[in-house]
Amino acid sequence: CIHLSRPKPRFFVDREHEIEEIFSTLMGGGNVMLLGLRGYGKSALSARITEVLESRGIWTLYIDCLKIVDPDSLMRETVRDLKSMGRHEVDFPRGLDAREALDVFFEFLFNNNFGVLVLDEITALLKRFGEFRPFKSIGGAKAVAGYIKDYFDSPELAILASDTSIGAVYDLILEYSSPLLKSFQRVIFLNPLRISDAETLLIHVMETRNKRISGETARFVVQQAFGVPQYIIFVGYALPDNPTISEAQEALIDDLLYGTLNVYFSLFLEKFSYEQKAILYAISRGA
Repeated sequence: CIHLSRPKPRFFVDREHEIEEIFSTLMGGGNVMLLGLRGYGKSALSARITEVLESRGIWTLYIDCLKIVDPDSLMRETVRDLKSMGRHEVDFPRGLDAREALDVFFEFLFNNNFGVLVLDEITALLKRFGEFRPFKSIGGAKAVAGYIKDYFDSPELAILASDTSIGAVYDLILEYSSPLLKSFQRVIFLNPLRISDAETLLIHVMETRNKRISGETARFVVQQAFGVPQYIIFVGYALPDNPTISEAQEALIDDLLYGTLNVYFSLFLEKFSYEQKAILYAISRGA
């Protein structure tokens, strides 16, 4: 059984504005950074963008950076994504140091006419490669960020990067002193779904499990789940058939205390300093 690197989201609604903005930036040769808390749908959106690009004949490589544990694993994930798209296998060299692996990786993309590279959870890649020679002794993850700048600035390849660890992205990529700052022409903060789209998502999730839900209860649920796609999917799995608002509230409380929601709830408390927000806002506006 081949483990596919590229996600295939089962549920997806809305995000048309973000898709259009990301697509137009990439097609203009710009790089995009997509930021959002866990559960907001960054991976699903990145996968959907990848599908749109591929449907337009633009070769796109998708790398889940959370699966990168050493230089060789970058090559393995590349082969996995090629397999998931039914493309030819590549025999990459093994045992390379981190810098050599990056050189081989990007040269492969350039030589095979890839138009877009998607790096999901990019700081995981920077941090991991920063633990290997030669970067470990010359600055770690920040040294990796500096080294790949020339590749990111190449007019031959556009980059869509996403990340959950907003503080790490700021430190490694978006801080004024970071060499990668100017490599991203657009920074997009992914927000929760609009209420109407969140309701559509919840109804669809429940339909796949042969369950019903009234419009009134659906609205109550998605408001309590903050419009966050992953939370809504989790709750949709947990709700009984045709729940009342009281039953939905009970299910939400139970999941918040003992289930998946209690793991993620604290992520809403993440804060930026005023200075960080000002910088990120300026970048997102193209300043």
